[in-house]
Amino acid sequence: ELYAAVTELQLAAVETTANSLMWILYNLSR
Repeated sequence: ELYAAVTELQLAAVETTANSLMWILYNLSR
């Protein structure tokens, strides 16, 4: 159960990082 929670946190962190990078690139390209 702990392992599943950690995996979910890692996936959420990766998604957040990807979204942040896309937002930064989008604003830089405007």
